[in-house]
Amino acid sequence: MTGHPRTRWEIRARERFTIGPEELRRLKGEIDHAFLAYHPPVPNPDNGETIVCNDGPGYATERMRGERVETLVGFCPPSREEPHPNLHIACAVDRMLSRHLPVGRRPILDRSVRCPPKLSA
Repeated sequence: MTGHPRTRWEIRARERFTIGPEELRRLKGEIDHAFLAYHPPVPNPDNGETIVCNDGPGYATERMRGERVETLVGFCPPSREEPHPNLHIACAVDRMLSRHLPVGRRPILDRSVRCPPKLSA
């Protein structure tokens, strides 16, 4: 899709493929692990510091359990050095897509994005 939520989205292409239960479990595990590893930055109240984050890595994740949405992280990265969990998740989805779709038919991560090393469980 291309576009923006304030204007409109245009579907550019659709792809369909099937993943097995083991691959789905692995992907869910990577998503859950990225959420669990997240620790938001903590402001220093002694110097009046306030942390305001209004932009994230350009990727959002909604983790569903049944009918309930479990969105567990905000837009703030844990630190300047540590990648945001949604970036880890985008890269996990990208790795999964690369196993099922040829290069010309899969979405491309933002060209400025470099995938961090996989989180170890």
